[in-house]
Amino acid sequence: MVTQRFHLGHILSITTEILCPVPGNEDYPMRTVREILNFMANEPDGFQTFVLPRIGDECRPYLLEQFPQLAAISAQDITGGEGFEKNMPKLVAQYGEYFDVRPIHPEDHQDIDPQVELAMLAPHLEIITIEEHEE
Repeated sequence: MVTQRFHLGHILSITTEILCPVPGNEDYPMRTVREILNFMANEPDGFQTFVLPRIGDECRPYLLEQFPQLAAISAQDITGGEGFEKNMPKLVAQYGEYFDVRPIHPEDHQDIDPQVELAMLAPHLEIITIEEHEE
């Protein structure tokens, strides 16, 4: 089975729903979420931002199954007390820095057209599609 190595911050961003920057992503921590979810749900082109919570919900059980020891880490463990900058290195020391993550099973990923999903999430919005025509 194909795996990819991810930082503890990648995994905790999904399991705790607290955005955890990882080395190399400090200036754009949302990249952390995109990287792991794109891999786990086999979406090399990436997801629209508004679907990331749903994809996270699909992937979270897989991460906790693969790394049950991380289920004990709460959002408070990351952000409370001394704050992220002091807490994250302690968590890395206790649990490890990198993990080999397996993707979810394809049948456990719901592939929804982005326009359809946006309409489901915000039915009050009018979605306008612009089509380009070559002359």
